[in-house]
Amino acid sequence: MKASRSAAFYLFLTFVSGTAVGAFGLWLYNTQSVSASKSGSRSEMYRKQYLSEMNTRLKLAPEQLQKLTAILDATQQLYRELNEKHKPEYQAIQQHQTQQVESILDPAQREEYHKILKEREERRRRDSSHGR
Repeated sequence: MKASRSAAFYLFLTFVSGTAVGAFGLWLYNTQSVSASKSGSRSEMYRKQYLSEMNTRLKLAPEQLQKLTAILDATQQLYRELNEKHKPEYQAIQQHQTQQVESILDPAQREEYHKILKEREERRRRDSSHGR
């Protein structure tokens, strides 16, 4: 009887420790790694990686690399113009979402929601001012 209790205890302990190790592993897997370089935006880092890969794999001549850079510059400008053109629409959609969320909240929740929105806006401004 004592042996069966001991076996049951160890079996239970095995499952609990397995769950703990699994949860920790999942947490590690889902945790975002810290970037070694904080300078530059994601688009700038992507651009550098793209240019590097294209240059390495295609063995571009200096003139080709210069033309590719010009193509990327022109494309980036077109994206900026498109974004500016549709900015009012994006803002209207965001405002509609905010109103819908507010409509399901009670007054205390609405007050906290406004704090959340303010914090997110401050974070967005801070991140964009750091070149992100």
